[in-house]
Amino acid sequence: MGEVLLEDLYEERDEIRETFEEAKRTGFASCETTLKNGKRAILNFTPVRDENGNIINVIGTAQDIVGLKELRNSKVQMETIMENAPVLISVHDRENRWLMANTMWEKVTGFKAEEFKGKITEDIPFVTSETLKVLRMDREKLSEGEEVERFDLPYRSKGGRKIIVSAMETPLKDSEGNVTGSVFAAQDVTELRRREEELERERERSSALIESIPDFQLMIDMNGLSSELNTGVCDLTGYSREELLKKRIEEAPFFTEEGLKVFKKLLDRLKGEEETYAVDMDFVKKDGTHRIGSLALTNVVAGGRTEGHMITIRDITELKEREGELKRISAMVKNSGTPMILSDPTSR
Repeated sequence: MGEVLLEDLYEERDEIRETFEEAKRTGFASCETTLKNGKRAILNFTPVRDENGNIINVIGTAQDIVGLKELRNSKVQMETIMENAPVLISVHDRENRWLMANTMWEKVTGFKAEEFKGKITEDIPFVTSETLKVLRMDREKLSEGEEVERFDLPYRSKGGRKIIVSAMETPLKDSEGNVTGSVFAAQDVTELRRREEELERERERSSALIESIPDFQLMIDMNGLSSELNTGVCDLTGYSREELLKKRIEEAPFFTEEGLKVFKKLLDRLKGEEETYAVDMDFVKKDGTHRIGSLALTNVVAGGRTEGHMITIRDITELKEREGELKRISAMVKNSGTPMILSDPTSR
């Protein structure tokens, strides 16, 4: 460190000289000072010794305080964002060491920060073996600078409770584009997944119930798309499940133009919370055969909410034919004026 640096570059020469001498005594010293151009800087002094331990030089480095403060402010801002984010956020180095983690990790897992900060992922107490396998497979992508898309991971709380998080991981890069680590962001979806599982079980029970009913049973959602049907639908219409599922009800091939009008009128009554009743309608099978069905429409309710509508059709073609035959016979008797005696053919 020469006199040019001390006298020509900085204002507080005496303070710098004291710091310079302190570094020679203690091995390191630093101070704040003002450059001739008015900028503030931090000076760091470190002595260089020969093989006998004698000081042969002193190395001095300077850091722009403004830039350093901006860096510190950026770090504070980042930490503030992390702490106030309603999601789990952590920062890792290339060895998967946990450098930073917001307090949401403590809230969700029940572990204190000191129990996992600074540790590698393999040693984190709430990371399950299943999650570890997934993260290990994703490391290659991250090391190549690729983002790992959203995925579900199971963790285990301090009390032993299973936690499900929906996560994504993004690589961290330096100014030259080299991967230096990663940022892990996740949302606790444990309750959401539990509800989804319950809903799926309820759907399975509903499907089993629908399947056990021999009549035509077809469910449509609130958008009018067919979402579930039983074999009675296929048996009655001749169409396969693939031909009928995920189709708008207006596209249902078994409805005739008049039959569709009857259905829509009944649906409007149901949506208007009016009383509904079974109505007769004409429908057509895949082979072109026309049949008569008794159409009923009811709401499908789950969790107190209407999730869709159930269409039930019972084939009453033969019943209508018998009714027609009885009416024809009755009319013949009435017009002939001749009394007819109907007897049981098995009687003697």
